Amino acid sequence: MSFSRLCLALLAAGVLSTASLEVCATTNESEHAIHIPDPELRRAFESVLEKEEGEEITRTEMERVHELTAHGVAQLSGIEHAINLWQLELLYGRISDLDPLSGLVSLVSLNLYDNHISDLTPISSLPLLRDLILDKNPHITDYTALANLRLESL
Repeated sequence: MSFSRLCLALLAAGVLSTASLEVCATTNESEHAIHIPDPELRRAFESVLEKEEGEEITRTEMERVHELTAHGVAQLSGIEHAINLWQLELLYGRISDLDPLSGLVSLVSLNLYDNHISDLTPISSLPLLRDLILDKNPHITDYTALANLRLESL
């Protein structure tokens, strides 16, 4: 029996209250597998989490990752669940869309060396970001999005 069905059965039996059902739903959601379509990004998460190739990675596990380094990444889908990342290195890739990084508010250090980035807006409101490396991203022509960050190195 799935966790959500168990919660519903306990609610029907009067064992759980409606408020407890919300906790069940939240707990169940945190245990869903996270889809990381980019093979290099997935490999980096599998490595840091000591997972076998193709083994399920849950939201709870993603939240335990604080540092990550990956090479050759093309897309960042799935990384948005690693909400406690404080150091991230994505090197020698084909990344152009930084939108999945916009909610990683714990990031202090971000290295995007040698990618295909042009729009810096998604990282413009990361409150703790201090160190940012953007070398070898020839498509970046406008750095004004970074004006409000308190960067110590760029």
